[in-house]
Amino acid sequence: MPRQPASQRLRIAGERLDAVLAGHEQAFQHFGGVPLQIVVDNARPVVLERRLQEIIWPPVYADFAAYWGFAPWAHWPYRPQTKGKVESAVGCRKKNATGGTAVVSGARP
Repeated sequence: MPRQPASQRLRIAGERLDAVLAGHEQAFQHFGGVPLQIVVDNARPVVLERRLQEIIWPPVYADFAAYWGFAPWAHWPYRPQTKGKVESAVGCRKKNATGGTAVVSGARP
């Protein structure tokens, strides 16, 4: 979903598969249903690998998607057209959180 209001954003605690699955379930409860398709990043917990047009899902994630009845889809790597809205929201939050100052990894502003 592009650019949701802050009240509709759910945070997932980490990039482990159990955290992603719990975050999905929180979203289903929060929004009162399950979407037909969920678009995920190419993070290792949910995408094992890509082979041309085929996405190899971890068996636990594939079973989870089948149980809940949604079709998972992953962003194309290095294709900002499919991910730009998500990334621009992250950049906006980073800029607002740091007051526009540059942040060096591991350092605090």
